[in-house]
Amino acid sequence: MSRFIPLAVGKHTARRLASSYTFTIPTIHNISTFMQPSNTSTTASTSTNTTTSLAHEIAHRQFSSLQKGFRHRTHPISLTDGDYTDYTSSNSSSSPYGIATPDLDGTDWELDADFDFDMEKDSQRKADDETILQAERDSEARRRSYIEKSKPPIRIPMIDERGRAFGKGGRKTATAQVWISPGIGMVTVNKLPFVEYFPRDSHREDILGPMIASQTCGKFDIYCVVEGGGKSGQAGAMRHGLARALEKYNPDYRPPMKALGFMKRDPRKVERKKVGLKKARKAPQWVKR
Repeated sequence: MSRFIPLAVGKHTARRLASSYTFTIPTIHNISTFMQPSNTSTTASTSTNTTTSLAHEIAHRQFSSLQKGFRHRTHPISLTDGDYTDYTSSNSSSSPYGIATPDLDGTDWELDADFDFDMEKDSQRKADDETILQAERDSEARRRSYIEKSKPPIRIPMIDERGRAFGKGGRKTATAQVWISPGIGMVTVNKLPFVEYFPRDSHREDILGPMIASQTCGKFDIYCVVEGGGKSGQAGAMRHGLARALEKYNPDYRPPMKALGFMKRDPRKVERKKVGLKKARKAPQWVKR
């Protein structure tokens, strides 16, 4: 007569019966599977009765677990070969331990019939491409703007109807208005001869510096009106105005004069006197007592 081992057996019982029985691991999908004896001459009626009793026992355990809530097992069972269907919550029968798992396979997803995935992807791709193209256009525009600004301005001669070029200069508090025209090199300052108005050689050499740099000495007549400041300031203002007038007459004269600093106005001025001081920086003598 064949015997049948219950679904859950103790450790010692399993060792004692391991020699004459083969075990089948119960799974969630096949609850009714049980350990079968090595002798295959078992009658069908006995197998049916045992299967029914085991199914009733498993159903009772599941019902007890659901009634009492989530609790640990008290009967001996292997952790790897056990049946954990009674740990499933009644609210979510397809999720172990009562934790709802997301539907990742998409079986319960609902799609909008009017939604066109290809059109949405194309529109997004077009928007991204347009953004990239616009950024490239802006970068190219900035680069061209930098190149245009780095180019030197186009200078053209500026000569009036009488064939004269004009330049205005300044130095300290003096200002000078200078006109040049083709001539033999006569210089007039405030309706006076050049040597008479500037008796110092240093002043005259300073004024004629732009003509020496541009190699135009004796080619132009100069007429100047200067006011404000002293002789040194007026000489510097006249030199600045003369350099600008030569540039207006012929822009090719500009590079040598610019290299020598004749095109830049000298920004130096007398510093103002401060309160409590005798001059701009000079302080009165310090007295201890």
